[in-house]
Amino acid sequence: MSFLLQPWWLVILPLGVAPVLYFFRRRDGVAGFVAVLTTAVVARLCFSMPFDWSVVWFGRQLVLSPADRMFLGLAFVLVTFYFLYALSLSPGRSFFPFVLIALGLLSVVAMVESMVLVVILLGIVATVMVLLVVQGRRHDSVRGGLQYLGAMVLAVPPLLIAEHLAEMRLLSPLDSGLSQSAAFLMALGFGLLLGAFPFQSWLYSISSESTPMVVAFILSITHGVIFFKLLEQFYRFPWLRNDGNILLLMSIMGFSSVIMGGVWAVFQSDLRKLLAWGALLDVGVILIGFSSASPESSAVLTLLIFNRALAVSLLGMGMGILQKARGSTAFSSLAGVLWQQPLAVLAVAIGGLSLAGFPLTGGFTVRWLVIQSLPGEPQKWAAVFIATGILASIGYLRFVAATVGEHDKPDEQSLLLVHILIGILLALNVVLALYPQAVLYPLTQVLSSWGLSG
Repeated sequence: MSFLLQPWWLVILPLGVAPVLYFFRRRDGVAGFVAVLTTAVVARLCFSMPFDWSVVWFGRQLVLSPADRMFLGLAFVLVTFYFLYALSLSPGRSFFPFVLIALGLLSVVAMVESMVLVVILLGIVATVMVLLVVQGRRHDSVRGGLQYLGAMVLAVPPLLIAEHLAEMRLLSPLDSGLSQSAAFLMALGFGLLLGAFPFQSWLYSISSESTPMVVAFILSITHGVIFFKLLEQFYRFPWLRNDGNILLLMSIMGFSSVIMGGVWAVFQSDLRKLLAWGALLDVGVILIGFSSASPESSAVLTLLIFNRALAVSLLGMGMGILQKARGSTAFSSLAGVLWQQPLAVLAVAIGGLSLAGFPLTGGFTVRWLVIQSLPGEPQKWAAVFIATGILASIGYLRFVAATVGEHDKPDEQSLLLVHILIGILLALNVVLALYPQAVLYPLTQVLSSWGLSG
């Protein structure tokens, strides 16, 4: 393999450029240009590298699977969009270097197989995100960041013990106690990492107290890596799919998250809080999709994660514009903003409705595919998804209604680049809604080489 195509660059470039950008953080234009160039180059490298790569580093094996390569490539492309957006609407001076540090560490998380290193690196990523939360809110409460970091720390013991028990289970396949304990601890650990019910407090707090683009990064990129690591556990330990214990636990956790997210979303009167409950609903849907554990559902789950990234990105960009225009994301402060920033309102509405699974959005199409992949009686899950999706959608329709009011003068600030980015994401959502097979087929081909899709 050519040295220029070595996967090490996925880690070296972001971590190497980040200190330089921190030094130039007061010059947003320079820092933003270099950050965009860095993520664009790394994304190009991701799509140029051979499909299979592995190396032993300090006794630990690092593997770049086709699925990891695909996800990291899309992640760097999406963060390139975030950086272009930040050139016009800065989420904070430290946004560029800290996000690059998190991306470099998440690249290692995607490639490493040792759960010990995974949880340590995720803890470091959480610390970096806390620093972004603090700089975004300055003197205000940092409760969300501390709760987020606390959840990551609490997830370490159960995941490490679960990894140990899973390895022991390979040596003692007839010991049902090992599989039950490992399943419970693994579900507990990933539930903490994802903010699923009943661990959603950090998700609610960080959405309420952080800048929209920081929340979008956590919910799309960081959560995406965690979902892929969970999928990898089913690949490494096939008995997880056959045993049924972890599948039942994830199904219960997912059902509770869906109900809680949908019910509470309808009562919210602030976009930040509405995003938190909508994200909880979506986490529940993904966990229920994991509970099917069928090889054919892996591509559908990946498509669901992709839709999540599009939806929260649209929400983050739209909320950032509205917050700058009105100084708040509360419904009471958004009267008439529809006429001032129509594309921002459209981005929030489509992103939120897609996260809720509203018809004619990408979220609805992918949820329908998830329902079809579920075992037993999928019509029961369809009723749950439809009911909770309607409740969450009402919350976003209430937001749209709140933006209609006295006709304000259009905003004179030029946001052409931001509008182009939003337009691209909206177009991708339409493609996902109308032509899911155009994305599903290549995903199936990539995941089949990983052994996760039949």
